[in-house]
Amino acid sequence: MLSKNWLGIMLLSIMLVTACKGNPEEATKSDVETSVAENAEDEIVLEESFVKFYNQFHEDSLYQWDHVMFPLENLHESSIDGPWTRENWIRHNTFTDMGGMFKRDFEVLGNIVVEKIIDANGFFEMERRFAKLSSGWNLIYYHIENPSINEDEAG
Repeated sequence: MLSKNWLGIMLLSIMLVTACKGNPEEATKSDVETSVAENAEDEIVLEESFVKFYNQFHEDSLYQWDHVMFPLENLHESSIDGPWTRENWIRHNTFTDMGGMFKRDFEVLGNIVVEKIIDANGFFEMERRFAKLSSGWNLIYYHIENPSINEDEAG
């Protein structure tokens, strides 16, 4: 039987991963740049090639699969045993703040873009890292964290 905390994180994960901002074609370069500027203390400038990649990554599942560096280590206890692979991957869709429930921030570290999505209550955090490799932009890291579950496990 699943604990209430575990069930909560699974529901939030599913909502976040499957939530769409509407028509994927509406996700434009300016949408991403505007969101970054509004959510960060200092304006973050994302490379144009990353913005193009990021939008296509969320619009096209085959493109997404081709731009994830499988296998990705699964750092969170979940129903998925072992690393994330093409076979157990859950498609990531365009970000939506779900009416203010989630906040997204980007950080640029050279050829790596770190994206963090956090719910307003601090219950859920997702981090993804995208790297510009010789083959282009790729998702190289994906981690979901639920602080309340981590506290329960430590206690």
